[in-house]
Amino acid sequence: MGRKSFFADVFRNRLESAISELERKTSVEIVPVFESSTSYFLKYPILFFWPPCFLPSWLRPKSVAGRARDIFIRLELFKTTHRNALMIFISQIDKSVYLLADEMLEKKIPAVEWESMAQKLAHDFNADKPGDSFFEALETVAPRIVELFPSDESNENELSDKLVE
Repeated sequence: MGRKSFFADVFRNRLESAISELERKTSVEIVPVFESSTSYFLKYPILFFWPPCFLPSWLRPKSVAGRARDIFIRLELFKTTHRNALMIFISQIDKSVYLLADEMLEKKIPAVEWESMAQKLAHDFNADKPGDSFFEALETVAPRIVELFPSDESNENELSDKLVE
């Protein structure tokens, strides 16, 4: 028996539908990732008992951005044909949202704009309903990515629309 999901199947289906709908309008590949506090501390159980300042550097908790980059690489999101993946990373432990855009998106949308969108989402983050942050993130980035990266006839779905936990 696997680890129980933080989100209900109804939420997962709604999220996958929203991402599929948005991806029909744009060439951007969107990947939602949720890091629960449980998954983070199960990976590093010593963090329950030991102050981070006494831990070796390789075991100290990484920043949200660092963990997001690690996941982006582990999932190989950089392997899309047009280098156009967008990861929406929500960290329950940090109560924050991080948008990580691949090379092509970074070229057309400045890092400052991504940070601004992520800050707005992080500010609105609600610990009781963290799933809502995914929908807010989609609504926030949708107009900009549809404008700059419209769908074309070869709009193949290269990455899964499923929530990664």
